[in-house]
Amino acid sequence: MIDYTDLLGEAWLSAQSVHKISKPFLYRLIKDNKVGYFLGSCHYIPLSFFSEEFFKIIQNCQNFVGESSGTPPVTREVLEKVGAIITSSNKEEHWFESLDDLTRIYLNHIFQSRSSCLIKEMALKEATFPLAFLIYKMCAQQKIGMDQQIEELFPRTHIYGLETIAESLPLMLPEIAVPSLMEWQEQLYTCIYSGKGILDESSREFIVNYQNGIITVETDLFRKDGGLISRNYNWMKVWHKYFADLDTPLFCVGAAHIFGEHGILNLLLQADYYIEYPFGLPLPRCELINYAEQ
Repeated sequence: MIDYTDLLGEAWLSAQSVHKISKPFLYRLIKDNKVGYFLGSCHYIPLSFFSEEFFKIIQNCQNFVGESSGTPPVTREVLEKVGAIITSSNKEEHWFESLDDLTRIYLNHIFQSRSSCLIKEMALKEATFPLAFLIYKMCAQQKIGMDQQIEELFPRTHIYGLETIAESLPLMLPEIAVPSLMEWQEQLYTCIYSGKGILDESSREFIVNYQNGIITVETDLFRKDGGLISRNYNWMKVWHKYFADLDTPLFCVGAAHIFGEHGILNLLLQADYYIEYPFGLPLPRCELINYAEQ
């Protein structure tokens, strides 16, 4: 039997949340006498990591705008179009059959309980390897992530998305550093038998850095042809309208999207937003890192 009680490393997260974040990546936006907020999130941590001061700010916001919040699940047609479902034309993908029974049970549990962004009629064994790995990486976000928990503080009629899953999937799939099947199976064995959950050491390091006001991101994420930058520019097409039309909106996207020439903060400055940081100095910062060279 598999113990699912600490599937995502909840015990480690609970202990880590004692150290409250005093310098969150939360910014006040001002333009044309309107005020809103922008939060760079860490998808893997719950709201218990944050201080009362943080809660007071987000609770004063009246509308929530997330990456793909309030949008419908992606359809089978879209998954087939982006090559994310195994079909007769890509039958060579037999990754699921290569796994042992225990690992299949483990992954099916994750998929069935945490793949709310996908159609329910789809079976995990139909997914291509990159899509299956993406689902695995996203499951923590869907269960305990701060984005989801903040969204739940708002009425459904006050929730909006910067994109749909169908729009983001073609950009996200090519960006995922998918390990070899053998490497991934070794990771899954560790998750199942160690009791540490799916938060590996690099994820835990990212969380600790985020708590200390530092985002560590791979240099490759800032390539001009990368999905991160494309999504930033796509979001700007609707961002300004949401800011103008909604009362006190809270925009919430992954923290890796914040910095750099093509980051959200710089794009907003170019669009004549005035940006304030409500929590005093020193400011949160971004550190580029090349994992391939380590």
